[in-house]
Amino acid sequence: MTSWFDYPISHGFFTTYDPNTPDTPHFAVDLATPQDTPVTAFKSGVIEQEDYAVWNGKQGGGEVWVKPDDGTDEYYFYHLDDINVKQGQHVSVGDRLGLSGGQNSGGMHNTDPMWSTGPELHFGFFTNWINTPIGTMTQGPDPTGTINLLKGGGVVPNSSTSTPSNVTPINMASVGTKIGLFVIALIVVIMGCYTVFKPQIDTAVKGVLHRV
Repeated sequence: MTSWFDYPISHGFFTTYDPNTPDTPHFAVDLATPQDTPVTAFKSGVIEQEDYAVWNGKQGGGEVWVKPDDGTDEYYFYHLDDINVKQGQHVSVGDRLGLSGGQNSGGMHNTDPMWSTGPELHFGFFTNWINTPIGTMTQGPDPTGTINLLKGGGVVPNSSTSTPSNVTPINMASVGTKIGLFVIALIVVIMGCYTVFKPQIDTAVKGVLHRV
């Protein structure tokens, strides 16, 4: 089964307002998830908020906010068609939070076209609120790196997502293997050099011992 983070990004992360690009700034990413794709937690934590949002009189669909156990930035999802968790509930990695939605006709909770241009999932991190030319919105670091890490089967590290999230954790087992191979290769080179230059080395050693 395809996970929500495996779908392509349909609208990326924009930090500035661009009148030629709809929905900017955009401190999150939208993923082209089909209607009612299961949305799961990728970090364990507590549900900080869950509701079916109405913004300026427009239906925004379901929203779920998760406060991670490790103390890093909250993460959230917008435009959910259905919510499967309650505020204050603790969730583990892989637990279902809800079903994706977006603008739709026939879903459980419709989203106004003002907020969504089709079935999708809005995903971001939250650090603070910011005033922009298109209104007040959430601000946070770019989640693209986290998406790529999840696609690759990685585990999101327990470090602040305010730092670049596209840095892949160091695989210490791989590092140890590489060091071991380097040491073996170095020994082979040294032994090879000794074999080639053995007569000269033996002559030099005898000369030193003779002088002593």
